[in-house]
Amino acid sequence: MELFLFSVVLLFSTTSEVQSSFAVCGNSCTTDQRLLEKYVSYLKAHPSSEVLLSAQLVDPAAFNVMTANTDWLLSAIQLTNDSSNNIGKLAYQALAVMSICKDPERFGNVNTIHRIEQGLHQQFRHHNSRSPPRDGWYSFGLATQALCVARRQVDRRYVVKILNSQKSDGSFASLPDVTSQICIALVCLRDLPQLSSNLRDRIAFALRRAKTYLASELKSDAERFYIGNRHSSAEALLALHEMRNEGESVSWFCNPVAQSFLRVPRSRDPVALIARSLQALGGASVLQLREGWTCHNESDTLGSYVSTTTPTFDHSCQPLVNSDVFLRIPIRFSLSIEWDDKRLSIALNQVIKDETLFEILIKAQCSGLLRFRYKITSWGPMLMSLNSRKARKHRKEYWSLLNGKNLQALVCGIAEYQPSDGDEVIIKLTHLTE
Repeated sequence: MELFLFSVVLLFSTTSEVQSSFAVCGNSCTTDQRLLEKYVSYLKAHPSSEVLLSAQLVDPAAFNVMTANTDWLLSAIQLTNDSSNNIGKLAYQALAVMSICKDPERFGNVNTIHRIEQGLHQQFRHHNSRSPPRDGWYSFGLATQALCVARRQVDRRYVVKILNSQKSDGSFASLPDVTSQICIALVCLRDLPQLSSNLRDRIAFALRRAKTYLASELKSDAERFYIGNRHSSAEALLALHEMRNEGESVSWFCNPVAQSFLRVPRSRDPVALIARSLQALGGASVLQLREGWTCHNESDTLGSYVSTTTPTFDHSCQPLVNSDVFLRIPIRFSLSIEWDDKRLSIALNQVIKDETLFEILIKAQCSGLLRFRYKITSWGPMLMSLNSRKARKHRKEYWSLLNGKNLQALVCGIAEYQPSDGDEVIIKLTHLTE
């Protein structure tokens, strides 16, 4: 199954809103800039290598106060013990240095890249060992990303170890967050000139399997959609963003998952989670640091800096207000549900031209109008239950889409059907014999 993510451009302006265009998600909307400022305000009070990295990747100008004085980062790196520290921590330090346009091999008197190389060498007792690395695959993926982004040669044996560790379900360590970090590393590694064509093919195959695994981890509750859980969703979004093929585009996956991050950070949320969520809001992974990365002038401030690489996306559970009325045209659309000789008409809020039925259902669920569950198939999302009424496989039941005017079956699924003005649709619990 091929998945897709998003690629949009975020333009900072002096107004209270940010105009964003969904180049891949397929829609346009505005998002309140105050949310970004909430993230900025919260993270500034909790400086760390990971926080600085996320800040720089998403909007360097917004974090002027932090980047103007990096003495704390140099002190933290100098106090780090090379041999006893987790390679994931060493990787975040090196990546943070690169994000502020400093040389990671000569930051103060410390070579952060050499530290990572030493740490990687200590991860396995024997190179032919099939045991996991000492610090775990999550940290191993981060360390590999740092070396790759710094354009340092990565031992071929490490790449083989990563590929050999993939599970039968396509995951790494059977965890979405670990799988995501490894995938971002593999996306970077496949472009290294020293890799053989055979190894590149193995990487491509591993990434396709990992995509399918991450898709299978898409879950929802009454309020939000997750990939794995709320702690792993941000990394999974970034991994899928980096793994997407050119031209991949569909909004039923992009928009609902993104909504988990469009909320004001809570004080009880771990700082690392907030930092990763900020990256997900911006669609900004560490792979941006590979080439062409530049830092802002210290005189820039939020409102004067224009990011040319930072994407954003909309919150499907919040009212969308667009400054361009021609981009969001309301239409008349009627939706009903039929099951067990019962019929329920859904009093939908405003339906917008070009929205898919899947997006309309998500908005209805977010508004408390209905509840639905689905599963991912090779054809896209498939309805499994509506308002707790399941389509029972042993009774050969399924949810079908009917034209409400002539009762003819629609020939496309909920992710493809886009109602026109005046359309009527019935979602009906159907028996295979009907």
